[in-house]
Amino acid sequence: MSLLFLMVLACLASPTVGIHSKSETIITSLGITITMQWHVPNYKDSFNTTVNWMKVDKGKETIISDGCIFINELFRERYFVSKYEKLDDLYISLKIHNVTIRDNGTFKCVAQEVHGGRSIVTHFVFIIYSYIWD
Repeated sequence: MSLLFLMVLACLASPTVGIHSKSETIITSLGITITMQWHVPNYKDSFNTTVNWMKVDKGKETIISDGCIFINELFRERYFVSKYEKLDDLYISLKIHNVTIRDNGTFKCVAQEVHGGRSIVTHFVFIIYSYIWD
């Protein structure tokens, strides 16, 4: 019985941020602009939540954006993060202009609540390129 109590207590101590976005796979061609979106309903209830975009390459996570203010210099040229609120909902998107083969891979949008809760939405980007044979 005490084990069950500890498990319930652990869940209450680190709630996740409620999100309505799902992981997705984006298949695109070179040179296209793609947008990955993330939606938090009732964002006002999650007041102390930070949202970061990350790129995962060979198991290493590199921060693309720290909230919507800072964009890592490695990504500034073609990556844009935007945010808007509608009623109590928060919408955050990552737009990549003119995708290249370097953009192939896994992207994560991570919401970190000040009390420890964390939610992640993962986007898989596959760049298709073809050769034209004469």
